[in-house]
Amino acid sequence: MQSDFKTAQTFPGVSTETEGEDVPAFVESKSSTSQIRKDVLSIIESRSGVDFQTHPEWIDEPLLGEQIRLPSRELLWIYFDLEKAVGISIQAEEIEAGNFKTAGRIVDCVTKAIMRSNDRQ
Repeated sequence: MQSDFKTAQTFPGVSTETEGEDVPAFVESKSSTSQIRKDVLSIIESRSGVDFQTHPEWIDEPLLGEQIRLPSRELLWIYFDLEKAVGISIQAEEIEAGNFKTAGRIVDCVTKAIMRSNDRQ
């Protein structure tokens, strides 16, 4: 691998192990979309080792594709980390529609889920 990838690190408040740890929600109802984006990308970066600050062009690369090569189990962990951190479920339709393939699509998917949740409150 190239030096462009960081060693996966633990994101504060998100377990890299199995369940059992309490994780505070990082997204408050008044969070801006830019803050949501930053927080979601931090979780993805912690699991993938990709620094999207250094490589913003990779935001639309498939996480399981040739460029990033994320193991599928890590994508599943990203899903669980996000659901736990956000405190809401990501709809199956979003995943089936391909909205969990790239970091950019995941950010959009989580942002929409948060906005839907805020509208209900």
